[in-house]
Amino acid sequence: METLPNIFWGELEDIHSTVRKIAPTDITILIQGETGTGKRLVAKIIHMLSSRCDQPFIPIACGSLSNEFIDTDGYGYEQSPITIGGTLFFDEIGDMSLDMQSRIMRMLELREFLIVRERKKIKIDVRVIASSKKDLRQAMDAGKFRKDLYYRLNIVTLKLPPLRERKEDIIPLAEFFAAGRVKKISPRAKRLLKLYDWPGNVRELRICMDRAIVLGDGRVVEPEDLPPSIRKCARIIPAPLESLNLIEQNHIKRALKYTEWNKKQAARILGITLETLRNKINKYAIEKKTGNEKTLRLYKN
Repeated sequence: METLPNIFWGELEDIHSTVRKIAPTDITILIQGETGTGKRLVAKIIHMLSSRCDQPFIPIACGSLSNEFIDTDGYGYEQSPITIGGTLFFDEIGDMSLDMQSRIMRMLELREFLIVRERKKIKIDVRVIASSKKDLRQAMDAGKFRKDLYYRLNIVTLKLPPLRERKEDIIPLAEFFAAGRVKKISPRAKRLLKLYDWPGNVRELRICMDRAIVLGDGRVVEPEDLPPSIRKCARIIPAPLESLNLIEQNHIKRALKYTEWNKKQAARILGITLETLRNKINKYAIEKKTGNEKTLRLYKN
């Protein structure tokens, strides 16, 4: 069996075990969780580990479906996005209108769809996986989601917890996203990452690390490389004591980075002469990192 991508830490270990059990089957799966928790990625992993892995994985964004997408007969497509095999992934199925739910339900019951332009019915043999950020049972009780469709989808349910409830997974995930592009994440940056609540979940963390790597020095992710929303957490982190030399070195680096290595401007900001700045750059062996080096490193990885 193909090795799973290394995304299942801590709170997701039970999901890891369940995925391995259900992936080889054709059982219908409902994946629930907040936006950004990785629902689509888990669906893709299930497909990768299934007997259908050599067939298409077809994601359908349910929130953008229009009534014209499905024929008035209740189960048709203007153009066929579905082959006779593969995995059909209904992304955010809770965003579907009741009318669209009815049409999808009929398609799943009949296991066929109609190519509208050709007026041709085609039998389908697909594995169905659906995801929802909404609680579908509550939506069903409120009359906003069809009961028959809910029970058809809710055979096996995987619930992905938000990142704020799996704090022990934040650093392994951050290191996973940064692997091969920087040497490490500094201790102070790690503490900031763990203090933040991550409303955008894993997706926000991945984007955060991409940003930090592009804006950083290419070696270590520091607090100043993180977005302002995360740096605000610094006010509750007592800074460790540092030597005067280290404080001076870091301050010079920040000034040079701010001025894009305009030494004359950096010296003016620091309140020292240009000659003094050059001496200190030599003393601390401060090196300039070019944008091209960063770009090549990102493409290489």
